[in-house]
Amino acid sequence: MGGENQDGEQASEHTVVVNIKIKPDCERDYDEWLRRFLVVLERKVPGYLGTTTMMETSKDSTVRHIIHRFRDKASLDAWENS
Repeated sequence: MGGENQDGEQASEHTVVVNIKIKPDCERDYDEWLRRFLVVLERKVPGYLGTTTMMETSKDSTVRHIIHRFRDKASLDAWENS
């Protein structure tokens, strides 16, 4: 971290958490779509720092927990409003 935002305040990392239940038998399609989506985020979204994806421990789980990280609140707000 480090640096200042446009208001001269200390910039801090911000996150957004997405919890999603995928339709049964569509998990593979969703996971492939998510991989493509994350490539776009990395290339096109200023301030995007990365994503962590978690699954339930059962092999048949349809639940995903996705944590997107951004450099600061302004970067997160810009992405959410795009």
